[in-house]
Amino acid sequence: MTTLVLIRHAQSAANELDIFTGHSHYPLTPLGKKQADLAGKYVAENFKIDKLYSSDLLRAYETACAVSTHLGMMPIHTDTGLREIFAGEWENMTFSEMPGKFPLEYSMWMNDISNCRCPEGESIYELFERTTNTLKKIARENDGKTVAVVYHSTHLRSLIAYAKDGDLSNLGSVSWPSNASVSVVKCDGENFSFELCDYSGHLDKLK
Repeated sequence: MTTLVLIRHAQSAANELDIFTGHSHYPLTPLGKKQADLAGKYVAENFKIDKLYSSDLLRAYETACAVSTHLGMMPIHTDTGLREIFAGEWENMTFSEMPGKFPLEYSMWMNDISNCRCPEGESIYELFERTTNTLKKIARENDGKTVAVVYHSTHLRSLIAYAKDGDLSNLGSVSWPSNASVSVVKCDGENFSFELCDYSGHLDKLK
């Protein structure tokens, strides 16, 4: 059994501008850097981390760098399998633009997200399969250890839905996780169970 300490990346420039980021690279904002530092401090103080993984996308990697600093400059193992959903034609588009240009697809994203596919991009199920298989691989390679993983909101949201119901049918009822929040998941290489979900108490001093 592996303990996965899942850290959503801190606030990015795209989050601040309300942009659908997908696989695009955006740095952390000044607030995001403070969030990442606090997340790293919280993880270092509360878990004995054996290995650190991250999506290779800039917002996740910069968050992982802050975590690494608090873990004594622990090496960061990047994996493209941990990337956010590939948004296709939605990449770099603001959410306010999307309803006018893609009314049907955007309506599905808002009202039936589990069955949604980004135009010319990934579907939710494709994202879930890719990222979940990556987490299972990480868990199998680190059996009995505790690893930190910095990645993205859509998979974390879908993983919460899957752990609760065994499928993604109720994904729309799961809230978007907070930037720099921490979740703790046990994985036996196949199944997932949450011990902590979307915790952000370490960020209270920023409010």
